[in-house]
Amino acid sequence: RKKTPVRPQQVAAVRQPAPAVQPTRSTVPVPAPPSDPQPVAESVPQAEPASAASEPAPVVAAAGTGSTQPQAGAGTGNAAGRDGSPVPAGSLDGPLQALARTQPGYPPAARRQNVEGWIRVQYVVDERGSVGPVKVLAAEPEGFFEQSVLRTVRAWRFRPGTVNGEVVQALVEQTISFRLR
Repeated sequence: RKKTPVRPQQVAAVRQPAPAVQPTRSTVPVPAPPSDPQPVAESVPQAEPASAASEPAPVVAAAGTGSTQPQAGAGTGNAAGRDGSPVPAGSLDGPLQALARTQPGYPPAARRQNVEGWIRVQYVVDERGSVGPVKVLAAEPEGFFEQSVLRTVRAWRFRPGTVNGEVVQALVEQTISFRLR
């Protein structure tokens, strides 16, 4: 008797529809935010002339971060300010010194939606050290942090800036970052 070689059976490929993916709901416990959280100061690097060393920003342990350190303006030339125009902060005799500076609060709507971002503002520190007009230059995302920052920055007070020993208005640009922890 002859042995017949065994051939592997061919299996016809049968296409089956992929199983439908059912969305699942998972609940992840979210820790409750601490009561009355405040942002933590975070430095945002910015070019400054070598003569204008910046002071460290205060650090407040909390649920968010905000950079509240004044940055040098974009001035490069004559910083006389004699015509009454503000002098870029980088052209002052030294860095502005904060006398009263609180951290901006983390807006509740941004916290609820887990939104982080930043806002860039420009403001004038007058000859008395009060903050004058505050202008939002940019914000990411828009519509969350502006009011909190504008309200807070207007209340800040500084030792007036000087050029060649004379008190002048200072033009400051600053980025304030908001980070959830």
